[in-house]
Amino acid sequence: MPQDKRLIISKAVLYKLQRVCQEAHADPGEEGIYLSFLLPSVVLSQVPELLHPTDPFLFNVPHNVYKNATTSSNNNNNSESTLTGRTTCLIVPKQIAFDCTKINKRHQLFDAVVTAEAICKRGDEECLRRAMKVASTFTHFMVDSRILSKLPMCLVDAVKQSQQPDHQKKKATQRKKFIIPLSGLDERENLTFRLSQGVNNVILFMDKQTGQLHARVGHGNMTAGDICSNGKSIIVLLKKNFPNAMKNINEFKLTSEKTDSIRFMEVQIQK
Repeated sequence: MPQDKRLIISKAVLYKLQRVCQEAHADPGEEGIYLSFLLPSVVLSQVPELLHPTDPFLFNVPHNVYKNATTSSNNNNNSESTLTGRTTCLIVPKQIAFDCTKINKRHQLFDAVVTAEAICKRGDEECLRRAMKVASTFTHFMVDSRILSKLPMCLVDAVKQSQQPDHQKKKATQRKKFIIPLSGLDERENLTFRLSQGVNNVILFMDKQTGQLHARVGHGNMTAGDICSNGKSIIVLLKKNFPNAMKNINEFKLTSEKTDSIRFMEVQIQK
């Protein structure tokens, strides 16, 4: 039975990214892999929810697109361990932070859990210092949708600046940052499920320089099969929820910030 061409492309992109990272002595797990495509601006204006700034459409994929929040233990036989990742940060109100922290320790979903009260208080210098540290340390901020409007401006600005073409050119090592809203976190009986689903949610973002739309499908430490599966899931969700937009997509590509784009799948545009 012939192998799926999309899986072959996933293997090629993954191999190239791992090789580039190996030569640079970098961790490929810190580098994202993206599905990209182009939509005419007229069509994009008809589906504003795809790029909505505070309530974007969430694509739920089968495999976690972020590197797991791993722990590193001391060489002694003690149980002391510390989180080592610098990718995902969960920001939630204080009233559910304790439960979220317990769930995160058990399932290792996020690299850190931060309370909104610790970074969102306006006019507080200590809160601002903590907010700036969070903004500079992490790249993906999973935020309780109830507090989106209260996020500190330094964090919001850091996300916006990271997606500017000029910023990317000046700082080639600076990865793009994202804010992803999580809803339903007030339902405590479903909190574990909501959080685990949250790390499998991805949003679209636009490259202002090329007009390409991108969705994260994985990282350099994943298997090609999981990356391919995530990419196909996003395409299926696009076709199901935005059929008119799907009719205007010519092709999907697979890429990363360190490798060139390769065609993932061609689409026959309906006349």
